Amino acid sequence: MPLNQSDQKQAAPLFIVAGMFGNVLNLRHLALPFSAERPVYGVQARGLIGDAAPHEDVAAAAQDYLAEIKRVQPTGPYLLSGYSGGGSTAYEMAQQLQAAGEDVAVLALLDTPLPVRPSLSAPDKALIKLAELRAKGPGYQVEWWRARRAWKTGNFPDAIRAAEAAPGAEFNNLKIQAAFLTAVGAYQTQPWAGPLPLFRPPLDRHWQVSKGAWVSAEKEYVLADNDWTRYAPALQVIEVPGNHESMVLAPNVTVLAQELREVIAAALGTGDDAAWQPAAAAAE
Repeated sequence: MPLNQSDQKQAAPLFIVAGMFGNVLNLRHLALPFSAERPVYGVQARGLIGDAAPHEDVAAAAQDYLAEIKRVQPTGPYLLSGYSGGGSTAYEMAQQLQAAGEDVAVLALLDTPLPVRPSLSAPDKALIKLAELRAKGPGYQVEWWRARRAWKTGNFPDAIRAAEAAPGAEFNNLKIQAAFLTAVGAYQTQPWAGPLPLFRPPLDRHWQVSKGAWVSAEKEYVLADNDWTRYAPALQVIEVPGNHESMVLAPNVTVLAQELREVIAAALGTGDDAAWQPAAAAAE
């Protein structure tokens, strides 16, 4: 899906895979600053709209998305990125392109966590609960019980329910989310030897737990590299303003766009865009 109206058809396009809910609409803010230099396309999840079954396998999703991308750009160098969970699919797309002998000039992760994150240990859960009891008093027990009941009964966060119930909403958010969680839960992350820029907001150190570790407000271990270094030793962490949601929205997205622009320029080098031809020209 085109996210900007660039007339720079000779420039290699930038492709951005949507996050866990599969919707590219929030990525338009990131695409607009590139309008004067290159087209930007969003890769939206299958089944977000309509009755098509969502992908439940990362490799299969990557294969299908690459088929769509190649209709726009038959050969490399490719500029790939993925927001949040979509970065895992972009990562697999890059793996498949590289295995096929294609040139992946840029693979960028936009605050993408490792597909399978480490779970909180029992001692750390207890430390968080103790800290909340001290801070909130007996009322925390009621709050915890309600949250636990909501989780067991399958009640989703208010923001997700609101998106589903919004007037005129046609997005299958919950179906996409369930398929995504199935897919990343089974995904076997492979090493990546090339550069891997990771754009992320400032770390959310909410609770300090055992062994000096920190846990975020979302109750996930805080890792400066989102745990990617063990698979991608050439990882480069680039901190941008905002939080996980607002980093891709105005006004914070201005910084993200500029940092991403510099990564692309360094990867392509002067004039390398001219080596790529649009699909129509390449077919002649």
